[in-house]
This record gives sequence, C-alpha cells and structure tokens, in this order.
Amino acid sequence: MKLRSIQLLRAVAVLLVVYRHCITSRMSVTPTSHFQLLSYPFGSFGVDIFFVISGFIISYSAGRYIGMTRAKEFLVHRFLRLNPVYYLATLLLLLIDLHKLIQLHRTHITFPVVAKSILLLPLFDGQYWVQALLPPAWSLSFEWLFYLLFFLAIALQWKNKTSFLLIAGSILITAGLLLNSRDTRIHFLSNPIMAEFLLGSALCYCWSRWDLPVLASLVMLAAGIGLCIGEWVMIHNLGQIGEMSRLVGGASSIERTLCWGPPAFLLVAGCVFLEKKGWAIKLWNNKTIGLLGDSSYSIYLVHLSVIGICLSIRNHVHIDTLPDIDVLLWVLLAVGGGIFFHLLIERPWLQRIRRRSRPPASPKDSASYASSASRSI
Repeated sequence: MKLRSIQLLRAVAVLLVVYRHCITSRMSVTPTSHFQLLSYPFGSFGVDIFFVISGFIISYSAGRYIGMTRAKEFLVHRFLRLNPVYYLATLLLLLIDLHKLIQLHRTHITFPVVAKSILLLPLFDGQYWVQALLPPAWSLSFEWLFYLLFFLAIALQWKNKTSFLLIAGSILITAGLLLNSRDTRIHFLSNPIMAEFLLGSALCYCWSRWDLPVLASLVMLAAGIGLCIGEWVMIHNLGQIGEMSRLVGGASSIERTLCWGPPAFLLVAGCVFLEKKGWAIKLWNNKTIGLLGDSSYSIYLVHLSVIGICLSIRNHVHIDTLPDIDVLLWVLLAVGGGIFFHLLIERPWLQRIRRRSRPPASPKDSASYASSASRSI
C-alpha cells in the first residue's frame, strides 16, 4: 500500500525547500525582492515535514522487523535506497563546480569533508560542523541517526519500536541538555530535532491502531495549516531558526523543534488519517502531485546544482531581469531538473533494488516486506 497523501506532503515539503534556496541565491545578487514578503526562511520548514514523514514511514514499513538478521537487512536496504543516488548527486555538483576550483587554484575538499560526504555521520567533527560537499547532506545525517536507532530497536527485538525510540530519544536529548557540551558530535547525537522523527513514529503507532472521524482529521489539518500561517507571519521575530548552522550547532535546535515540529506533525497526521477514511481520493491520486512526491528526494539532492547553474548563467550573461521572475523560473528549472534526475537515475535504480531484493527471513512478514519494498522513503 502506497500512501498517496504522503506524496502530496513530500511535494509540498520539497517545493518549500527549493523556494527558500532559490530566493536566497537570487538575493545574493539583488538583496530586494517582493518574495521577501513571503518570509523565505520559512522554506526550511519543508525539512521538518520530511523528518516527521520519515519517522512515520520507517515505522510503517519496518515496524514488524525483529532480530539481528532483519536489522542488518534494514540497514542495507536504507543504504541502497539513499546513498548511491546521493553519491551521484554529489558527483554532479562536483562536476558543475570543477571550473571554479580550477580557477581559484585551491580546493575545499579536505579529508574530513570527504569523510562526511561518504559516511554522512560527524565522526571527524569537533568544535564545528564539517559541511559535506553536497549541502543538503546535513539532513541525511539526521536520517541516518534515526535509522541507527531503529536498527537497535530491531536488533534488540523490541516489539513496540515506538516505545524504544521514545525512550532512547528522550535519554539522548536530555543528556545533551545536561552536558551542554561544545562538541558538535554531542550536539548531533542529542539534537532535539530528532523529536520530529519520534513524532512521526508515534503517529504511525496511533494511525495503525485507531481511526479518527473525518472532522477530527480535518481539525488537525486545519490546526497545522493555521500554525504554519501564524509562524509564516511572525517568522522574522523567531530569529534564524531555519539556518542549518544554528541547528547543528545547537543554537536554535530547541526553538526550531518546538516551533516547527507540532505543525509538521499535525499536517502529516491530518493527511494520513483522512486518507485512511478514504477522503479526498482525487487529490491524493493527482498524477502531477504523485510525480512531485516520487521525485522529491531527487529534487532535494540536485536543486542546488540547478540553481548554481542558473546563477552562473545570469552572472555571465549580465541580463537585467526582475528578481521575482528569476525566482519563479529557477524554481521551475530546479524542480524540472530533479524530476529528470529521478526518471533517469533514481527510478531505474529503485526498480533494480526491488528486483534483487531477497525474501524476508520470516514467512509471516512476507506481505509486509513486499509492501514495504514498493515504497520510496
């Protein structure tokens, strides 16, 4: 079963992220734009939606896995699903920026940067966060931290994975607050942003056991949208909570989680409970939304490369265009480039993974395994 409402949310989330980066890139040339009225820092909220979705889907697709064998299969499948496509997107960015590295006669490709780009985990970070070659990789680092926690829940044979995640996550976050360390690796392991994954897992636990009336689901969805609008209006009073550097450094991780975690949870909850009741089927089955949702990972990975090309062309051609037109055009090109990358690279790779997937270790999980193999996370 593929949750169509999740595809809508993925489409919304990735469009928010692309919009934010398009307008910040364009404002680096002309620091004024009517789009500033739309409070571009709020575009980072798309990542928070992704985190809640990830917590929900992983719990949904692998919640019945038990034992070390299934735990290893889980990690292998997660690696094959995310990392090869991410490595190709990183290579694409390097090829695009290669001329800049040659012109500057220097490189920012150090051993810690390469290690972070490959492993995604902050093994060589210390007093500062090492940025991977592909900037969006920071969110994949938190994805992998969540996967490792889920791996432990499977390996330790916890039936209720949500309870394990809530306990482990609470311990890590509390320990981080008590230690108040300046080490970036401690900030990473104990970052409150992990609570958004836990919210998604808790939502899956409730969704799989209970039904909600359509009215209650609509109220949650409306509340999520209302919180988004409210925070959109007051975003300039919230500081730079959308900045990645402040999140990984711990400066605004609590504020961001408290501000953007609840609306992300309510949006996802409202949508999945409505779909469970069979509501808004036409909306969920929209082909354009489905394509955007399916392509969301590819769009997320390559959109900065496309924006970089657009910015470079504009700077070399010296065309005096309206900032607002540029932003709209770059959003369309970035999304189009991501869809092309998905159709050319990601989708064939996923089809290959599914064909070569091994059968589950336990026969009773066959239906669950076959279903989960068809989902893209």
